[in-house]
Amino acid sequence: MRVSEKEINDIAGFLAIDVNDFIQQYTRLTADRRSLSLLEKPDGRCIYLDESGSVPACAIEKVKPEQCRNFPKKWNFPGWENECEGAK
Repeated sequence: MRVSEKEINDIAGFLAIDVNDFIQQYTRLTADRRSLSLLEKPDGRCIYLDESGSVPACAIEKVKPEQCRNFPKKWNFPGWENECEGAK
């Protein structure tokens, strides 16, 4: 999940984490080296997918990235329904 500078600032603020610490701990450079992306769980799911309740929920719902908010309405890929917890 790509994140913009504003989204990084918003998420770090929401989590009460220093922006530089957030970048170091929770993002990675994308393969094209043009932006940062949120880290994923070992199985590929979002690190902010909270599965502690009866229904999976976004732990950063109030500040989740635009790419996430727009999925799958503005972008998707073949087989996305099998990858996205929200589609199940």
